[in-house]
Amino acid sequence: MFSGTDLCFTVAIDMTASNGSPSQPTSLHYTDPVHAQPVHHRYAKAVARNHFRIYDSLLPAFGFGCRRAARLSVSHEWPLNGDKRQPPFLSRAAAGVLEAYRHCLEEDL
Repeated sequence: MFSGTDLCFTVAIDMTASNGSPSQPTSLHYTDPVHAQPVHHRYAKAVARNHFRIYDSLLPAFGFGCRRAARLSVSHEWPLNGDKRQPPFLSRAAAGVLEAYRHCLEEDL
């Protein structure tokens, strides 16, 4: 890379059934309620957050690959902010992505 190079970072979270149910300890989406241990997805996002937060505070974030609540078909891409009318940018960088991710787990899966 050269000085002045622009970097664009987009978050896409795999919500496919193969990751397991968020309620199961073996799931990649599981959150340990006792120890609040980060799971694989959260750990990866935390690492990325530390590297990319200096570049931009707004991150476009999408989920893909699951049947969202009240839908019969699989959604292949949707904005994690839940609003298709607005750009999928989440403020507060990675903290906003994690908040939207948790909301999706609670509401959509």
